[in-house]
Amino acid sequence: MSDPIEAEWVRRAMSGDGVALSELWRRSRPWLCTVILGHRPPETEVEDLLQEVAVRVVAEVHTLREPEAFRGWLRSIAVNVSRTALRRSQVQRRHRCDLGQGLQEHPERSRAEQGRDEALRQDLHRVMDLLESFHPDYREPLLMKSLHGWSQREIAASLGIPETTVESRLVRARRMLRKKLQAEPNPQGER
Repeated sequence: MSDPIEAEWVRRAMSGDGVALSELWRRSRPWLCTVILGHRPPETEVEDLLQEVAVRVVAEVHTLREPEAFRGWLRSIAVNVSRTALRRSQVQRRHRCDLGQGLQEHPERSRAEQGRDEALRQDLHRVMDLLESFHPDYREPLLMKSLHGWSQREIAASLGIPETTVESRLVRARRMLRKKLQAEPNPQGER
């Protein structure tokens, strides 16, 4: 962990400071959503899994030994919660993080701008649907890179794998996504 402020928040959270834990959760939530998207079963709500992760974090943060291990520890909780959901037999309605955040309708925006935003939202959901068929080894790094702009080094550190592995997984994931997109009919019904 290279952020000394974050390291201090982790130390404070480990010793029971609820304000520090809340701030860590606020900062970590977007990338945790990405981890969950990379590992969850399609029929499980992301928000449900985030709540399960939050409950475990609150209950177990005091057991963390090193502040520097916080992100890896948090990721492992998210992966484990997601994998547990895979084993559940009940099907829940689908939900994903609002990828179109900031694309809400505004009365001062033209219909053309609102139409472009809606088309972008539909494209994002279409891509997310396609990514659900990918193995988490490919889906998670692609989401970290695409949604959060993480570098290969940051992804490698988060996943605990070499940067070269991240690079090859990103290349393969992009190739698989391109192939799936080309195989799908476009909105006008053409290929």
